[in-house]
Amino acid sequence: MTRLATQPHVTRRVNDSVHQVLDKLAAEDGEFWCECDDIHCEERVLLTLREYAALRERRNERLLSPVHQPASTLIYSAFETHTYLSTRD
Repeated sequence: MTRLATQPHVTRRVNDSVHQVLDKLAAEDGEFWCECDDIHCEERVLLTLREYAALRERRNERLLSPVHQPASTLIYSAFETHTYLSTRD
């Protein structure tokens, strides 16, 4: 399945909806779409719901698959399962 989102903020809204549904189901973790700029990206990231919520508390950061590395000088933190990319909006 190809991701239909054309911009990272649309993918973020999809991920937020996934988080809400999983939270209502009392799930502990979930699979979220990579929020990179590539509209053809099909990468997903497995996070606990607590990790996802913590990411969203930092409003200017996007969730990236570990296969993506920032091409610019933006601030990011790399973890084994994901990368947080600061967009400095």
